[in-house]
Amino acid sequence: MRYQFLRLSTLKNRAEIEVAKHVAAWNKKKQVFNNMVGTAATNKDWLASATRKYELARKKTSYEKIDALIAGLFDVYKCVYRMEYSRFNDNNVTHLREKLETTYIHTAIEFIESVIHEEKHIEQNLPIIKQAINLLAENDSKLARGYASMLEQYKQIQDSIIRLEELLHCPALEFTQKDAAALRSLMNFYQERFRKDKCFHESILLHIRNKMEELYLLYSERYEQASAGEEPSIEKLASIVDDFEAIHRNLTNFAHSDRYLKFIGHKEKLNKLRAFIKEDYQSLKSLYGYLSFPREEYDIRKLSNAYSKIGSYHQIIQQPYRELTQLEPGLGQISERIEAVLSEHYNKDLLEYHKVFNNIINLTDEKEKLRENIKFFKTLNSVISDHKKSRFVLTKLNGIREQIRTDLADILEQR
Repeated sequence: MRYQFLRLSTLKNRAEIEVAKHVAAWNKKKQVFNNMVGTAATNKDWLASATRKYELARKKTSYEKIDALIAGLFDVYKCVYRMEYSRFNDNNVTHLREKLETTYIHTAIEFIESVIHEEKHIEQNLPIIKQAINLLAENDSKLARGYASMLEQYKQIQDSIIRLEELLHCPALEFTQKDAAALRSLMNFYQERFRKDKCFHESILLHIRNKMEELYLLYSERYEQASAGEEPSIEKLASIVDDFEAIHRNLTNFAHSDRYLKFIGHKEKLNKLRAFIKEDYQSLKSLYGYLSFPREEYDIRKLSNAYSKIGSYHQIIQQPYRELTQLEPGLGQISERIEAVLSEHYNKDLLEYHKVFNNIINLTDEKEKLRENIKFFKTLNSVISDHKKSRFVLTKLNGIREQIRTDLADILEQR
């Protein structure tokens, strides 16, 4: 026989079939007396064979011991079933059966204990361990469940190693947030092993860092390509960063870099644009509708705040993002309409400053022009720093001041 553990129920079934064949042969002869005599003789032979196998098993180890016990059990079970067909009964059969079963069960337990505490031994003997546990399940279900649990833990470790290798060798193009989360879970699962095996830990960390670098290069390239178009999409760019951030969030404890954080930082600007379109633009659009109808009076404060809000987004909205260019009405239209109403309202406040500015521009004498520019520049500084004017007027005055600053620089450069 091969090195294996058979369940007692399996041996009993085989023995019962063998005995049934035996009885059928005797019944054909219809010799009751001879049947009884034959039963006694047959049992005597089987019992003697079972006894020899038991004594042999006591002298043997490993697979030879198991084979001897199985053979002995098979013979003793044949004795048991043969006695059911006659009045013949032998207490020696019962005693030998108990000794064989006890030794067989203990041998199975000893074997399991010798291999189940080391992964390499489990791997070498896995089929036989399962057989031994199945054997125990018929006799001691609690003990069998305990060993089965240990075997399941080994299986989980083996499965996790396979899964870990799959994730570490997964192409960056196919690597997803779900894979990153699975990799993080496996790293947590292996904490105990990492503490015992530093080399294994470092090897896995190196693989993760290489994987993270591959992913960074991939998503950076995607972002650059998406940004290079004539009208890049805010949502597409944000989606690229979101996907990378989701992966990075799971692996940041194992692979950290300022470059990764800088790339994720693109989200700040993109989220501002998203918020602008979702919230601020909607209020501006409503305001544009409000301005579409002539009114005797406008809510100047509301218009001034809206104008300032558009100004705060000036640098961002200058970029030709698809979502911005597709806005209807466009931000330029809204800004121009608000500016027209405010310019009319603050015309008197600005008219005098524009006159002075135009007069300076028209001066032909360079010295006088320089002198007047400096004088007007100081005046504007004083007015703007006073903050008593409306925000719209201050914005316009600041525009004039910046133009004067440029003119002064040009004049001084030419001298």
